[in-house]
Amino acid sequence: MAIEDDSLRLDLLQDFGSSATYTDTSAGSSSSITVILTREYVGVDPDAAVQVDGTSQTMISIITALFDGNEAKNPPPAYSRKYYSEEWVEKLYRSIKRNYSDEFRFICLCDKGYEFVEPIESIRFLDPSSGWTGILDALRPECGGRRFVVALDTVITGNLDEILSFEGECALHSDPYNPSQLNNGVAFFNEEISAELWNEWNTRKDYWTEEIRYLGNCPSEMLFLRKNLNGRAERLDELHPGKILSWKAEIELQGIDPESCSIVYFHGRPKQSDLQDRDWIKRHWI
Repeated sequence: MAIEDDSLRLDLLQDFGSSATYTDTSAGSSSSITVILTREYVGVDPDAAVQVDGTSQTMISIITALFDGNEAKNPPPAYSRKYYSEEWVEKLYRSIKRNYSDEFRFICLCDKGYEFVEPIESIRFLDPSSGWTGILDALRPECGGRRFVVALDTVITGNLDEILSFEGECALHSDPYNPSQLNNGVAFFNEEISAELWNEWNTRKDYWTEEIRYLGNCPSEMLFLRKNLNGRAERLDELHPGKILSWKAEIELQGIDPESCSIVYFHGRPKQSDLQDRDWIKRHWI
């Protein structure tokens, strides 16, 4: 559907909901009505002057997730439930701000209302009790075009400009214990692959929920991505050797300087909050 002014955008939003898509003839590109539009337009006088900021579709979206695993229908393991808070989201935002020279949109997918000091956009899970699979909400149209999904148990230790310049379809990194498999501690998706994966998840959710049960019988977004993207996704560890490393399986085990890379990701235990006596954590997780 082609639209040419803001009143038509408002009509489209009210008639078809926030998942509707449209062609913005002023920009000549396909876009999605976003949560920002929902928040700013619903209840607004359509005759009033309204400006649409198209940058949310063009700048990269950095997406993380914060949720209480204890309240999930299928709770993840204990190590994925006890740590996280708004402070972790704020620290991740600040670390990216320090290490990335371009503009970005920072989104936190949430199971409930959280308050942030930094300019962090909260988007609620469609199912607040979804647990790990709620992270797949990062594929929703309102999360933007090019998106970089990063877990909260991640510490940024170096410049991200080269890593975040990725323009391909999708990229994940290799599992450090089983390199033939994908790991999604950090992951890239463009708009097209996001739409494809989101459609697959939503149209066959019951099937996939049973297919991707993982530790403790909890459905895992990582297994969904592995089963759909193995052999298709590019590998971030091959694109940027030595720049995205596991704390437990690579840095600690091999005695690597964590400040020699750009992204340190944690999995299982310990987390970065368990290492707060380390100088590099004091410098970068703030």
